[in-house]
Amino acid sequence: MTANRWWVKMAARWQARIDAIQGQIQAISLLATGFSTFSIMLQGFGKGEWVPYLGALVAISLPIYAFLYFEGGVWNQVGRDRADKSSNFSAPAGRIIVEMYARSREAARRGRPLSEEERDAIKAEADAAFLEFRDGYDIDQHDTDQQEATR
Repeated sequence: MTANRWWVKMAARWQARIDAIQGQIQAISLLATGFSTFSIMLQGFGKGEWVPYLGALVAISLPIYAFLYFEGGVWNQVGRDRADKSSNFSAPAGRIIVEMYARSREAARRGRPLSEEERDAIKAEADAAFLEFRDGYDIDQHDTDQQEATR
């Protein structure tokens, strides 16, 4: 169910906007804390004259790093690795969906309800695949195999 009242929709929209930039807010906050701490440390060691240079270095380095990180493909690779590595296993919900799909597709193909033997065969096949992939699929080995196959 979603919101019906205008003020709830507006509050939800603003919450989504804040959630979208939460990572940047945290990064800026950590950067400011780190810069402040390091500046105080430099002043404590009698090297306070270095603080403006450190600030300039950070101000120049941060946009360069952001550009290279995003445009260099690191952002995309991180997203791909997160998706591959975090969902690289069979989950019970997926197991149920696979059997439901296989049974309904096969029944539609045959034009009749499945017999118990046919249902058992589909269940056995889905169980075998589920157990094979339950602990994950070795994506790194798959990538290596594909690279060798294209040579």
